[in-house]
Amino acid sequence: MASHQYQLLSCGNEFALSVLVNPEIPEAFTMARFFFHIRRNGVFEMDTEGVEFSDHEAAHADAVRFVRELLAERIMSDGTIDEECVQIASETGDLLPEVECGSLVKIGRFSSRP
Repeated sequence: MASHQYQLLSCGNEFALSVLVNPEIPEAFTMARFFFHIRRNGVFEMDTEGVEFSDHEAAHADAVRFVRELLAERIMSDGTIDEECVQIASETGDLLPEVECGSLVKIGRFSSRP
């Protein structure tokens, strides 16, 4: 098993832990860039920076987490939950399933009690 080297990076008050890549590590451990494009009320906002993830599943899981945080923020600020969705695209142009706000909201039926 290959050993990893770590490097602590700092920028002002921000810190990040970086893994130094070993060329002997299989390509399966490389990261790919994914873009989270947002469609809100018919307007499409392109993500031009993207974020690196290990695979499609990790990118989709993070998009779900992002949309849930967005929903929570809107609810806490008494905002409107628009018909929004996040379209995930890989750096090679592959599209993953969209994450729609409405698909993550579960509303149970209220029972009336005497």
